[in-house]
Amino acid sequence: MNYQLTDGDNGRALELQAKDQFELTLRESRMSGYRWTLEESGQPFLSHKENKTQPKPEALGQPNIRSWQFTAEEAGTTQVRLRHARSWEPPSSGSEFVLSVKVSG
Repeated sequence: MNYQLTDGDNGRALELQAKDQFELTLRESRMSGYRWTLEESGQPFLSHKENKTQPKPEALGQPNIRSWQFTAEEAGTTQVRLRHARSWEPPSSGSEFVLSVKVSG
């Protein structure tokens, strides 16, 4: 099964079967220096295959879209954690996205 997750899924618990996939798509404010950084990828229970940024062409200053594709590899419980912050600010600044994932065999 494939899932599409967005900003609104922050804090969600997701249950997957082996080989299920999900895409996580988050908005980021790169013009002001904010970028999403993948801090915990869920390995070895999940693998992530791609990380891409798509600028939104509608208007200057609109957020970019960053997405990651994940595949459930083996049974276990893990989390995916990302931080939205400026690279020059302390780690405690910015915001966080956390997704709890349980993979069943």
